[in-house]
Amino acid sequence: CVSSSIGVAIYPEDGEDLDTLLRNADAAMYEVKSQGRNGVFFYDEALRQQSHDRLQLENELHEAIEHDQLTLFYQPKVDAETCQVLGFEALIRWMHPVRGMVSPMDFIPVAEESGLILPMGAWVIKTACRQYKAWQRPAGLELSVSVNLSAHQFADENLLTIIRDILIETEMPAHCLEFEI
Repeated sequence: CVSSSIGVAIYPEDGEDLDTLLRNADAAMYEVKSQGRNGVFFYDEALRQQSHDRLQLENELHEAIEHDQLTLFYQPKVDAETCQVLGFEALIRWMHPVRGMVSPMDFIPVAEESGLILPMGAWVIKTACRQYKAWQRPAGLELSVSVNLSAHQFADENLLTIIRDILIETEMPAHCLEFEI
């Protein structure tokens, strides 16, 4: 079964030179693919703005990683019968200096598409493990911390090495670290 995804850019409305027309037709083709493939999409101004916004968000996400604008919130995991806290789930959040709190639904797909999800994911694991150790020392409790992994992280051939190195560095017991995919 063969299908096609076609992006169309029209001269001169969508570009006056070959490079611009090809870039815009390519953007339209990726829009078809993001909508499930096997279709035709005509380039338009809204798509140009969407591409510009996505590129701007990606650049700002690079800066967020470099300037420590990402933070983790910890949601308790509670036993419904005993009301005892069993552990915590680490949830990444981005406090943008201008936009305010940026939803993970907005920046996680950009991180996955751009490859930023790998360094960001390693940061989440390391930060969650460090926080676990900070909680464990005074309380003497052995709770679990869970971290969400994207499919891109799960497919990374270096994932196990990254996790092992973080566990060694933070001295966190491996059985206390959980992953959700």
